[in-house]
Amino acid sequence: MCRRRARECLVALAWWQHEAPESPRLQEMVAKVIRKEPPRTPAALAARRKMLARARSLFGGSLADEPISFEEASLLTSLYEERYYAALPFDPEALQSLWSRCAGPGTRCESGRRESEKRFGLNRPQARGPG
Repeated sequence: MCRRRARECLVALAWWQHEAPESPRLQEMVAKVIRKEPPRTPAALAARRKMLARARSLFGGSLADEPISFEEASLLTSLYEERYYAALPFDPEALQSLWSRCAGPGTRCESGRRESEKRFGLNRPQARGPG
């Protein structure tokens, strides 16, 4: 998948990390994919690893109980929407959980949570992905 469908590759690797984090084959594949695209600077490689970790958190189970910033919650919401792949759907409860941990100033977190609930149907009996 990663050779022909780079956009879905991130999601597939994140799902694989969620399901089998200790897999040696997974570790090889992640290293290969992370290094594949230019630029190959340390900052670019670190950014790709961070993006993968963020995508993995949207499958649930790996979310910490620690508060997150409004900016991080917004970034993860954008990732949820932009990289949603119906064959390996992100966990809507993971998105809801991250907004419940948002600890930003003022009412930004509350309004972000409400917007996500509305946009993705998070408080409905069967939450759905984007679109």
